[in-house]
Amino acid sequence: MSSGVAGAAGVAAAAGAEGAKTAALVLVDGGADGDSLPRFQALRDAYQLVKFKVSLRGAVRGEYAGKFGVASHRWENPAVPDASGEQLKKIQAHLRENPAIEYYWYDYWCMPQAAFDDAKDPKTGELVREKREDRSPAELAEFETMLKHVNALYLGMQVLLICLLYTSDAA
Repeated sequence: MSSGVAGAAGVAAAAGAEGAKTAALVLVDGGADGDSLPRFQALRDAYQLVKFKVSLRGAVRGEYAGKFGVASHRWENPAVPDASGEQLKKIQAHLRENPAIEYYWYDYWCMPQAAFDDAKDPKTGELVREKREDRSPAELAEFETMLKHVNALYLGMQVLLICLLYTSDAA
């Protein structure tokens, strides 16, 4: 891992056989401090995903402790969770302080996300972000399954709680 880089990966739970969830690993080795990382689909399309099995049983048994980390955070705005790059800075610092963590889960990187387009508000003329549902039916199903099982990640992995104050414009 190079200095100042989030040299880890993300884990996303999806339906799997026999109670295990298939997880996508997002390799996140690159970029400077403060850069915001792309959404799940961009990382997937760049072939930075690997499948991994995650189970509630494994979480309870501590099989992911130490090696895996997960972020609990608030989105800065509905389109991009970390437009300022401040959350990524916190994650990078956490990874430097916890070098045993090899894989890192952050929802925007690890779950299929809807797209947002720039548009003008017809009443105010201000630039706004409009949601455009570009996820395939398979991606939507995967997202819903992940959402149902995401709490197992918080149970079995090292959790970083990111608490940042945002102005009303950013939230």
